[in-house]
Amino acid sequence: MELVPSSMGRPDGGEVVAGALYEAAEGGPVHDDYETFRQRYLPLGETAVRVLEGVAPLANNNLRYFNWRTYGYGLTHLTDDRHVMELWEVPAPVRSDEQTLIRQFDNRRGNPGLLERGPFSRVATVGLRQDLPAPAPELPAVFTLVV
Repeated sequence: MELVPSSMGRPDGGEVVAGALYEAAEGGPVHDDYETFRQRYLPLGETAVRVLEGVAPLANNNLRYFNWRTYGYGLTHLTDDRHVMELWEVPAPVRSDEQTLIRQFDNRRGNPGLLERGPFSRVATVGLRQDLPAPAPELPAVFTLVV
């Protein structure tokens, strides 16, 4: 099983495809002509990525969720009996207090598959996350903790 979150610092899929289309048609990279890139090529790139996201599960029936259009990050919560992976979306690859939980996957001990939670409402949370601190590790009986 592989869980891969989105990225905060790389271009989204639409931008990658649009950049390739621009370079092929215009003969060079997007530097001084961002307006043409944004108006002519970016909509094509976004459409291509939506199609790719739709057909990818047909090519790989193990693919549970694929989003190459947004920026974000993943959080993993591990306990003795379960693993929960959260996928969070942010508006852009810039500093922001806004974030939206878009998917959550739950894998419990003894269950070989993922349980998907969500999709969640697209209402953004604003402000800092308030996660509980990780529990202190339990030491085996043969070790003595000296403080």
